[in-house]
Amino acid sequence: MIAYEFEMLRLLKMFSPLSEDISHMLEVTSERLKHTCFGYKSCYGCECFDASIVVLLYLTFAEPNNTNWIEKQMAVFNNHFADKRRNIGIQRYYWLCLSDMPFDIAEKEIQHQKDHIINQLNQSYKMKSENDDIALYVMRNTLARLPEFSYIKDRQPYAKDGRLYFNMDA
Repeated sequence: MIAYEFEMLRLLKMFSPLSEDISHMLEVTSERLKHTCFGYKSCYGCECFDASIVVLLYLTFAEPNNTNWIEKQMAVFNNHFADKRRNIGIQRYYWLCLSDMPFDIAEKEIQHQKDHIINQLNQSYKMKSENDDIALYVMRNTLARLPEFSYIKDRQPYAKDGRLYFNMDA
């Protein structure tokens, strides 16, 4: 449920950045987050870990100058993603966040995740539905933000023999 709240606030700020009402909502929400385990106290158990990624995206728009808080949320992901078996969707959602946050905030982390994203893009994926390529678009969009990979920004995944592929060749 918190994901909806944060995403709505983020979108409101994107489309109406000068609104006093929205600024007030962001202030109240950010203050409330400072008293949560997933938003400020670096909890990394179960749903708190997942929620911390949503908080990260929210912070990059609501608190872009609070780099300590943003870096702390990124550290939670990097320090605890591998602690236990987690759904690959969590990692891809993290990459989706990196693809959407301001580049000056995301660049260092995309560089950090780059090799893993490339490895994932170089694999083939069994097609189960017509939406199976969304993960490939997430990875492509994240990686294409780096100047050395801008050449892939318009590339499309392709299907062959019931599997999806992405061409990384220059």
